[in-house]
Amino acid sequence: MANVICSVLSITLVSWVSNLFVTGSGGKIKIKEAIFESGGLYSFVAWLMVVLILVILFIDDGVKHSAYESYDSTSTSIVLILMFAVYYIPILFMNRTKGNTQTGFKGFYFPCKWISERFSLTYEVSALISIGITLILCLVGYVIAHAIYMKKHPVLDWRIKNPNAEYASKDE
Repeated sequence: MANVICSVLSITLVSWVSNLFVTGSGGKIKIKEAIFESGGLYSFVAWLMVVLILVILFIDDGVKHSAYESYDSTSTSIVLILMFAVYYIPILFMNRTKGNTQTGFKGFYFPCKWISERFSLTYEVSALISIGITLILCLVGYVIAHAIYMKKHPVLDWRIKNPNAEYASKDE
C-alpha cells in the first residue's frame, strides 16, 4: 500500500515543487504519463518516500519494543521476510500478464522503475534491489533505535538487571 500511495504522492510533490521554480511552462504533469512514460525522477522520489515511511515505522517499532521489553530479532526477521515475499513474489508473474493487469503491475512497481532505467535492468532485478535496500535500511533503523533507547534507559537491559543470568543454567 505504501508503494501505491508514494507513487501518486511523489508525482504530486515533484510537480508542486517544480511549479514553484519553473514559471511559464504552461504544461501540467499528469499522473498517468508520469508513471508510464517518464519516471526517473518521480520513481526515485516515490522510492525515497517508501523507504522513509518504512524506516520511520521500524524505528518506532524498535523504540516501542525496547520500552516494553519485547525486543525480538526473530519476529523482526519474520516480518522482513514476509515483506520481501509480499513485495517480490508478484513481480515474477508480471511477464505472464497482459493489458490492465500488467498496467497495474507497472503502477505498483513504479518506485523501482528508476533502478531499471538507470542501470538497464529488468523489473525483476530492479524490484529485488529496491526491496533489498529498503529492508536493510529498515533493519538498521530498528537495531539503531533499540541501541539508542537502551543506552538512554540502561535499567531495561536484562544484562544489567541480572548480570549472572547467562551463567545460571551452567551452574545447575
